[in-house]
Amino acid sequence: MAETRTGTRKRIGDLLLKAGVIKPEHLPAGLAEADKFQLRLGEMLVMLRFMSTEDLSNVLQAQQMLDNGQIDEELAVAALKQASEEKLEFEDAIDRVKQLESSSLEFKKNRINKLLSEISEKERSSGALHRDIAPSCLELGDLFEQMAQDEDAEKQFKRAFLITENSYGKTNLKLAVPLARLIDLNLLQMKFADAEPLAWRLIQICQEHLGADDIETAKAFHRLARVLENSGRLVEAEQFYLSALRVKEKKYGPDHPEMIDQLRQMASFWSKQGRKAEKKRIGDILVEAGLLNAAQMQEAAQSAQKLGIPLGQYLLTSDAIDAEVVRAGLQAQLLIGDGVVPAELAIKALRICAKQNIALDEALEHIGWQPETLSTTELKTLIGDADSLITAERTLGTNHCGVAIICMRLGDSYMSQNRYVEAETNYKRAVGILEKFFGPKDIEVAQGLFKLAELFAKQNKHVEAESYIWRTLEIQQKGLGADHIDVATTLELLADLKSKQSNPEQAEMFFKSALAIKEKLYGAESLKLVSLLEKAADIYGRLDKSEESVPYYVRMVKIKQKHGEKQPLEAAKLLDKLGKHYEKKGELESACAQFELALEIYEANYSPEHPEILPTLERCAAILRKLEKLNEAENLEARAGKIRSSSGQA
Repeated sequence: MAETRTGTRKRIGDLLLKAGVIKPEHLPAGLAEADKFQLRLGEMLVMLRFMSTEDLSNVLQAQQMLDNGQIDEELAVAALKQASEEKLEFEDAIDRVKQLESSSLEFKKNRINKLLSEISEKERSSGALHRDIAPSCLELGDLFEQMAQDEDAEKQFKRAFLITENSYGKTNLKLAVPLARLIDLNLLQMKFADAEPLAWRLIQICQEHLGADDIETAKAFHRLARVLENSGRLVEAEQFYLSALRVKEKKYGPDHPEMIDQLRQMASFWSKQGRKAEKKRIGDILVEAGLLNAAQMQEAAQSAQKLGIPLGQYLLTSDAIDAEVVRAGLQAQLLIGDGVVPAELAIKALRICAKQNIALDEALEHIGWQPETLSTTELKTLIGDADSLITAERTLGTNHCGVAIICMRLGDSYMSQNRYVEAETNYKRAVGILEKFFGPKDIEVAQGLFKLAELFAKQNKHVEAESYIWRTLEIQQKGLGADHIDVATTLELLADLKSKQSNPEQAEMFFKSALAIKEKLYGAESLKLVSLLEKAADIYGRLDKSEESVPYYVRMVKIKQKHGEKQPLEAAKLLDKLGKHYEKKGELESACAQFELALEIYEANYSPEHPEILPTLERCAAILRKLEKLNEAENLEARAGKIRSSSGQA
């Protein structure tokens, strides 16, 4: 966008309309009211709430900059629109528009052509290996990489490297830049074998010229760690990640904001790899976090021993350290002990927690810890349950039923993360406490047994799962009655298990028992039956009794029709299954009817030309052709061809 003087003063109404800040109908209304009350147009548009005072300030500034020739009308309009959308000041909006423009494909193409021209000129005047060509090659490589032209990018980075090496020697520090670019590109392309020797060379150059404790050396350590991690050499990778972390910690200090990014990278590495549980004493945790010194800890340990109470309990009432910090330390101890958070990361989070006066879960979130699929909400739940467990054990004793309830919640938290070992430990502890508290046949015990059954079933440990299911059923049937919903749920789990064990006959029997209980409780047309009906239909498929699955599919569709505002996609999928069943039996008319109904549902949920309807459309067309309904078949085939063409599937 050229920055030339326009020569004619632009009216703010025109600028606001072109930028979309006001609507076309707003302008005449604003002009009429402004004329009536002898006010300026901008002021009246604000009074009428057609735009904000910020919009007025921005358009007046745009008008002034246009008058002064600082910007052209195209840039003014684009910036006004950007300012309105992103709530920016006008000059910031100009920068934003220019930034967006510079990142556009057209800009990159123009810049590439310009650089190629400059390189050709330098080659003619100074030779192909002149040192001044290397920076242009690096910029050119960056642009090619941004446009996903990796081969072209690699050529330019390699050329920059060769020119630099030829100009300055094999160990010059200037080689670090093209080396880093090549390593990053190889990582992106997953060429880890190519990246490793480059990474070692980068470390050698940085250490020789900058020393082992320089930030650039730390970055080189980090690059090598990424290469090693992606090559599956996790132990070596961890050492270089830690080396990078320690250099930065030494340079900036443990609490510097610059450390957060490095901690997040370590958190990402550990969350992907997982860590074994570690036994850490609360005293060691607080000392390693720098929250107590060794002398204070020794004194506290001696006092706790004299009183005959755990060290953590003593520290909660001690003046040596804030009680909330101790509580966070106890939470960290539990998370470390269960293998949820690596010890080194938990201790650093604890230090942040104490310095910033925030909770441990907030400190972990701050440094980006996300173990596996654990969300922030789940982490808060886990830490909350851990905190409750610490409190309950201290208040009620280790074998109170209240502790069992919290152990059950902790087990649920671990189960949601697929941390099966920790979940099993907590569920079994809960069951053991409940058995002692209420007796082994109490209904409360059955809840824990069922959770263990689910846990083992999820891991495909069928023998263990079935053992817990039968124990659960025995207690439930005696304590709740044979027709209780919990009994149905347990029978459903047993049927699932039998199905996975390739025992479809028994699976069918247990599904029918569960279905009978649910029908009795909810009625024959309840939505709560749908998932069970689908499982029953699948069982008949495994039994080679496909014809017996039809009534279940029909029931599912009818129930969904009755309860849904429009036919849900699940119903269409079921009709597809039913259609395939009829097609397999050679009942083409019935198959066609099911596919046509499924097609209607897909069209209602998507559109008549959506790619999702293509398989059913083609299947229906094929059957119509077999039925010699050629006109109808050709119409559907034409639609299918059009969809394939427009979606790039042709």
